[in-house]
Amino acid sequence: MPIHILRHRKYPLAGYWVAPNGNDANAGTFRSPFRTIQRAANEVSAGQNVWVRGGTYVEQIDISASGASSAPIFFRAAPGERPIVDGQGILAPNWGYLVELSGDYTRLYDIEVRNSAGIGLAVTGTNALVHGCYVHDNYENGVLVTAGGDNSVVEYCDVFSNAMSNYQGQLLAGYWAGGLQAAVGFPSGIIFRHNTVWQNWGEGVSAFECAGATIEDNIIHDSYTANIYVSDSYNVTAQRNLIWTDPDSPMYGYGDRVGIMLGDEHDEYASHDINILNNIVYGGSRNLYWWQGFDHGLVDVLIAYNTLVNADEYYGIEIDAGAHSNVRIANNLVQQDGALPNGYTVADADVVWDHNLWSKANTYEALNGTGDVVGAPLLADVDTHPFLAASYQLTVSSPGIEQADAIGSVTNDYFGVPRHVSTPDIGAAEYES
Repeated sequence: MPIHILRHRKYPLAGYWVAPNGNDANAGTFRSPFRTIQRAANEVSAGQNVWVRGGTYVEQIDISASGASSAPIFFRAAPGERPIVDGQGILAPNWGYLVELSGDYTRLYDIEVRNSAGIGLAVTGTNALVHGCYVHDNYENGVLVTAGGDNSVVEYCDVFSNAMSNYQGQLLAGYWAGGLQAAVGFPSGIIFRHNTVWQNWGEGVSAFECAGATIEDNIIHDSYTANIYVSDSYNVTAQRNLIWTDPDSPMYGYGDRVGIMLGDEHDEYASHDINILNNIVYGGSRNLYWWQGFDHGLVDVLIAYNTLVNADEYYGIEIDAGAHSNVRIANNLVQQDGALPNGYTVADADVVWDHNLWSKANTYEALNGTGDVVGAPLLADVDTHPFLAASYQLTVSSPGIEQADAIGSVTNDYFGVPRHVSTPDIGAAEYES
């Protein structure tokens, strides 16, 4: 009886292949790969894969072919390998894109994008997915979803050390950039989730001139201006994000260092329909801040169930005067140790404050509202481990337990724990005995 020897083969996987030792005159197979990712992008069509082997690719790439909802186009790192697209500080200058997803229904998995002379990675086609990418040390934006990029998702990415044009506040390009942005041209249906975004020399994550975005379940810290920024936008929800500023970060001492910042930069675009829910924010100059900019205000805004701890320069929460309409600020926990006030605002009948927990009496009377609680929040472990979400859970004696006013649209807390239907807890986390 013959003996059959079975051999496990990791490769070849179906699709086009790219490798640093390939040649663009090749057939693009595993054994005869292309040399450039752009060569594969020129050949690929709906439902196909492009596998990119480990190594460095010095090229500017536009993935312009379109897939379909049932047959997207995939660009993937080869299993266990790390491909790098490197602009070497030369490619894509003047706000160009080092890597662009301009086709519809494209997928980019586990690719590193670095050292663009402009923007690292841009999404300008609809229904794109960017997953598990490392995007860093780009002169302008790290990842930009802009006009045309509707219904796109960026998830599980590391985005850091971008907006290098503003390194240490130099603003060499004359305009702001940031880490991860849905911006300009009013893209809609954008989702940023489960990303880690840090030490960008502009905003960390932002919706700017955006027609709809969800910013959720991210870790965002040590951004130059603001960790989350919403400006000139509408239909935006920021929820369940862990945000902090570390005084030992190399970014500290530069910029505004705000936790969550809202405001309008342009007179013609007034933000509205904004939800800020279940976020944990620690150590910003201000932890949550609305600034007026032009003669606008907060319109149809809910700020609820956030935990804001120890802003280090101004206030835990600051809402300046403006043309506000239908604003509710409820069920937030504000802990401000030391001499700085909990917050600042001015009385406005269109801004309702209620059921907030303040760690001490408010200096500004207009912050006080129905159902408020004043007292030490008794959080789990903020003093020792301020950069861990678990440190912001309530302990058994916290005065915030069962003191919130139920909001039907907010059914879970930061950790995904269901809110008590009739007697939820104040702050980002429900107490679990």
